[in-house]
Amino acid sequence: MPRFINRLVVVTFLTIASICVSVQARLTSEEIQRLRSEFVSSTYDDFAESVVFVTGDFEDPADKKLSEYFVDEAEDRYGIATGFFITSDGYVLTSAHVVHKTINHFVQTLDDEEYEAELITILIPNDLALLKINPKKPVKPVAFKEDSEVRRGEIVMTIGHPHDMRYTCMQGIISGTRRPLHLTDMDVYLSDVLQTDMALYGGASGGPWFDLEQKVVGITTSQQCDSQCISYGVSHITILNKLLKLYDYPRRNGFDRGFRLKLEDGRCVVYRVDKDSPAGQAGLKDGDVVESVNGAPISGMTSWAEQESKFNSKTPVSITVLRGEQKEQKTFQFAFSPWKAPDVNETLWKKIGLKVRPMTEEEVELFELKSPFAYIITDVDAQRFEGLEHKPQVNDVLGKIAYVRPRNFEHFSRVLDDLDAEDEIPMVILRVVDKQTNLSVLVSAGQNDVQQSESSSSQGSDDESAQKAVERKIIKTRIDIEGFEVK
Repeated sequence: MPRFINRLVVVTFLTIASICVSVQARLTSEEIQRLRSEFVSSTYDDFAESVVFVTGDFEDPADKKLSEYFVDEAEDRYGIATGFFITSDGYVLTSAHVVHKTINHFVQTLDDEEYEAELITILIPNDLALLKINPKKPVKPVAFKEDSEVRRGEIVMTIGHPHDMRYTCMQGIISGTRRPLHLTDMDVYLSDVLQTDMALYGGASGGPWFDLEQKVVGITTSQQCDSQCISYGVSHITILNKLLKLYDYPRRNGFDRGFRLKLEDGRCVVYRVDKDSPAGQAGLKDGDVVESVNGAPISGMTSWAEQESKFNSKTPVSITVLRGEQKEQKTFQFAFSPWKAPDVNETLWKKIGLKVRPMTEEEVELFELKSPFAYIITDVDAQRFEGLEHKPQVNDVLGKIAYVRPRNFEHFSRVLDDLDAEDEIPMVILRVVDKQTNLSVLVSAGQNDVQQSESSSSQGSDDESAQKAVERKIIKTRIDIEGFEVK
């Protein structure tokens, strides 16, 4: 009898499936288009408030101008990009290629509220960046597709701000998956990139791609210049596997996790367990699948991140995992070890051959720097730079390293951790030299091309800018060091 019932259930299911297929086959092209448009309009209604306008003082690093760093050379230009909330307390995901060209970051919401944004993390190799605002009230976050990969032919839509046309809807399909992509402005090669036929233009970068379930499956990264209907996005799989690195809760909350997590079939899988860490000593192993943390179910990377935001080195942790083919359930209890911040100068000297100190507020003002995120060089390993025509010197200012302006020593250590031996990285050195009677501005278009602009004499000049230059008594220059190799 039970066998008969099982067969009846199977036959019934197949009958219903065949009816659905035949109904689908009878849909006209007009009906299909109506369904697609309803999906777009309903998704816009539900998630427009989750999408934000990202802007700020824009300076293209490719121009290699002093105006990227010094106030007295500033131009009124503003970057335009898209981002979207991924938590209710104001974390915004956007594209790294936009953020690294913007000095100060601001976020505008659908209700025209503007917030100053803090840059939490920028992952140049993945073209992802995380900003944080403090909203006046909880915001609506998006949800990521975590259970599977996106397929070719799936319908998607996005909301963005192409050419400053705010909150524009675009729809299309996934044209291809796992494409390679070269972002020339950052000289970065991406893999596992999604291709779409949505016509995406400048300003749409950083926008979310929604599937029919209104889950985010990608983020706009670029458009092919010689085509109107070939555009690319970083996949949700890449985003989720970098999510914990973007939040960077262990360093920011002062604990050392002792293991890493990756997404496999929508599950959080443990790997690279440090055997000497509390987690390793408790028995956690590579390949364990996390089921719950402190009683909260873990259904994917976003639910783990939500729990990890509450942790510190004193937080008791109870992790339940599934292990092995028999799905053996095990529970481990421990507390994370405290985070030990490395000595930035020790690491910087070993990898780069420099030592630095933060600039004081008085120095930032004296040098007329646009951004306070810069460092005075205190020591230089001359042998590391002997092959360069324009070498860094003691008392120079380190403006950027690996495309990033470290905001503090903690952020500096994160940037250095991402640099592996034999990596080639760019640096920008700013030189400020005392002068007796005039100010000269040196503009370096490259390592071998330094030109002197007009000088302002202190004698017999009534010009206000000339007098200001005399009072400052500094000379400004920029040295771009390309392809420097990390030890």
